[in-house]
Amino acid sequence: MRIGLDRLKAVLAILENMNWVARRLKDSSLDVSKAKSALTSKLFSLQKSIQVFKNEVEREQFNHLTLKSISREQRDNGY
Repeated sequence: MRIGLDRLKAVLAILENMNWVARRLKDSSLDVSKAKSALTSKLFSLQKSIQVFKNEVEREQFNHLTLKSISREQRDNGY
């Protein structure tokens, strides 16, 4: 799934290349079974999580652009 972010800003990170102070396990994934049993709603799938993230980024970019244009308008009108 493409989310439309700038690929030039993305950096590949490999665990073995990280300069950790403490040693890490190769598999540092989280066990979410306790959270699943405690929550009343289901956790999102990976695809759904990516879509929600994309929507939030797009909404934030829109809000940021809207705020910029309002600020420009206020400046131009002497506010």
